[in-house]
Amino acid sequence: MKLRVQLGFALACAALIAAGCSRPAVSGIPRLQKQGTATQLIVDGVPFLAVTGELRNNTATSLESMQPIWPKLVAGNLNCVLAAVHWAQLEPAEGRYDLHWWMV
Repeated sequence: MKLRVQLGFALACAALIAAGCSRPAVSGIPRLQKQGTATQLIVDGVPFLAVTGELRNNTATSLESMQPIWPKLVAGNLNCVLAAVHWAQLEPAEGRYDLHWWMV
């Protein structure tokens, strides 16, 4: 179970990073870089400032529940959104994974 939770977290993080990077990758994967006393997230070779929003726990359970939320996210000029991903959404039945709506 712990491995499944870690895998789900890794998938969620990868999806958030990919969603937040609107430019095509030109210099490898995003990385953390020390700059003086600060640590910066570097995406496409430049510092990335995340302008984020966070959804409530059950908001991202389906595309239908997200319909009224999209306009608010766009209006906020966000480039990242933190959304809860429950393992049951990724693996509805033991050994059967459903990622179709996460890859829209």
